Amino acid sequence: MGNKGLNTQREIHSQPQVWTQTLTELSKAQIDTLPANNGLDQYLVTGCGSTYYISIWAANIIQSKLEVFSRPLPASELLMFPGTWKISDHSIHLLAISRSGTTSETVAAVKQIKENGKIKTSVVTCYPESELALLADTLIATPAAQEKSIAQTRSFTNMMLGISYLLEGEVKAGLPRQLAESGTALIKNYSGLMKDIANDKEIDRFFFLGSNQYYGLACEAMLKMKEMSLSYSEAYHFLEFRHGPMSMVNNQSLVVGLIHKENLQHELRVLKDMKELGGKILAIGYELGDDIPDWIDYYIPTGLSQAGSFSDVLYLPLLQILSFERARSKGLDPDNPHNLSAVVVLDL
Repeated sequence: MGNKGLNTQREIHSQPQVWTQTLTELSKAQIDTLPANNGLDQYLVTGCGSTYYISIWAANIIQSKLEVFSRPLPASELLMFPGTWKISDHSIHLLAISRSGTTSETVAAVKQIKENGKIKTSVVTCYPESELALLADTLIATPAAQEKSIAQTRSFTNMMLGISYLLEGEVKAGLPRQLAESGTALIKNYSGLMKDIANDKEIDRFFFLGSNQYYGLACEAMLKMKEMSLSYSEAYHFLEFRHGPMSMVNNQSLVVGLIHKENLQHELRVLKDMKELGGKILAIGYELGDDIPDWIDYYIPTGLSQAGSFSDVLYLPLLQILSFERARSKGLDPDNPHNLSAVVVLDL
């Protein structure tokens, strides 16, 4: 396999250290937090590809914390179908996310929206001098997370941290160290397991399940598996998976559940049902203590739940490693995904 995927591998494994850099820089920033329910009617959260999946995660945590209706939409939908989201004479805050800050649909959508109304815009990007960044009323930049790879890994989690900072307005003392230590321990302790699962040739389909904001992270895990390894993968909300998609589960399936405390018993019940259909089960997230069901094949506690939405980044590195190792097991180069480029540039 040689050096195939060397950049991607380095960027995945560097995440705990880069999280520290990002959080340290954010803690020094003088940035206005996202406004709460003070006459604001709606948040629109947008991006493309991976950053659209960050938008799903972000919209859920924004609405939960700020109690303002928050809607995620791909930038192309904002651009092409403005009648589906615009509410006349109502106050809207737009949060736009782009790794490069040059994604065509996102830049065009933000320009169009700002031309048609006095809408405040926050931008999260890894490139503070990019075209999108220059359109921002409030800018969160995470330049330490810039990547050589096409598939987003550390840029994704660091932009998540930027959004959490926009919500919280502070980085509590000790958080950078705690998050880095937790991430480092997860990678050290479970990378081998991810490689073993990825190399299991009996598995030919992957299903990622998540509820609430974790559905966005499940979608991102699904996308990484497709991009890097060209494997059959899908993402669903936990209980929604029963409504048809579970027909695809068999003894060649890995069902990955991004579990958390709220509604845990419902989520575990879905995973148990999938086990009974023949699937192998990987549960990652909430600390189950001594109550780990014996029907779970693989269990990974992420820990650090007291850090709120900041700790959600801990779900991603191991699932990225799973996709990376699956690609290498198939002789593919994760640094050069099939048919893809780092930035989608269109003539709009």
